[in-house]
Amino acid sequence: MEEKLKKYIEDSQKILITSHISPDPDAICSVLLLGRTLKVNYPDKQVFMSLEELADGLDFLTGFDQLEKINLVAALETHNPDLVFFVDAMNVERCTRKGASAVREYLSLHPGVAQIIIDHHEQVGVNKAALY
Repeated sequence: MEEKLKKYIEDSQKILITSHISPDPDAICSVLLLGRTLKVNYPDKQVFMSLEELADGLDFLTGFDQLEKINLVAALETHNPDLVFFVDAMNVERCTRKGASAVREYLSLHPGVAQIIIDHHEQVGVNKAALY
């Protein structure tokens, strides 16, 4: 699985990382850890860390100022990623309040966008993804 993950990252130029709505520290830290790790190890990649909402009181975290507060549909349309990571969330419905159908439509119209889910919750309604 590690080699598959590495290949998806290496084959992508624009990478979007998101997590669930009403993000708790676990979600925020997951986005930051992955985003900052990718930026250090793949400096030639464009890495976007986007959430629909930001948690209060976590602005002391390194990189918090790099988190973008934006609707998931708008983040997809703005950044046009090759790869989307869903961290601490297993499906689109957990990552947007009102745009799940629009996100699914975007992803179906852009079949080249790979989706990777990194989550630790019980598997319920998991999105179809390249890696889970």
